[in-house]
Amino acid sequence: MSRKWDKYKRAEEAIFTKHGVSKAEAVVLDKVRLKIPLPPVELSRFIVGYLESFPEYRFTAEQCENAIHSLVDKGLLHVLAFADAVSPAPPYSTWDDDEIDGLEGKLDFTPAGYALMKEVSAVYEAFNGSPLLRPRASQ
Repeated sequence: MSRKWDKYKRAEEAIFTKHGVSKAEAVVLDKVRLKIPLPPVELSRFIVGYLESFPEYRFTAEQCENAIHSLVDKGLLHVLAFADAVSPAPPYSTWDDDEIDGLEGKLDFTPAGYALMKEVSAVYEAFNGSPLLRPRASQ
């Protein structure tokens, strides 16, 4: 790993620590940012498979599910209900207007979760020149 990447990861870890977010929770937030349209249990299984080649981020499906529940309890994520999954998508949503319909049962950011990821994105951009969170097509 490069020094620049190591510095970013330390800065990212400091942000998550400041907000009381564990490593497993941080991984879940990152996958929600990537707009993986899976319900929580399936997302947990996906994360386990995805992280197989990253030994420093190995979690069980149960740990990922617990992280998802914890993030919901902390008010950083919510599970979309039919009423939420109607265009237009709220400004803090990871989904675009044309994607949000039909996503009931999938995870999305709350305003607080989106603000946290914007903070991480700003640090990422300072180190790497591009943001982690890109403006939605509808913005």
